[in-house]
Amino acid sequence: MLSPTPEEARVRQLFQAFQDGRVDRGLFSFVGNFYFTAAVLADLRSSLSPLGPARLIQLERETQRGGMTTRRWKILCPGVRLEAIERSHPDGKIDEFMIAKKED
Repeated sequence: MLSPTPEEARVRQLFQAFQDGRVDRGLFSFVGNFYFTAAVLADLRSSLSPLGPARLIQLERETQRGGMTTRRWKILCPGVRLEAIERSHPDGKIDEFMIAKKED
């Protein structure tokens, strides 16, 4: 089994934190941090925590546009497939990190 890339490790850390209703604000830009209110973190916890641990987190696509990197991640939890879309700056700070259920 290969070790995760730094990006994969970061997404795994983010997903686990969201399941716990918390966020490492140091990973996010001002814009990204603005979004994560107490209500949003509670909503993330209530919707993601019941899914259980991620069995797989895999980068599906990475693109560059306007100086930012967009990554699409596949996240597999028992019985459900999720997609995460991450948009980050060249310094690594994340502006957006959205998770949605993916219907195949």
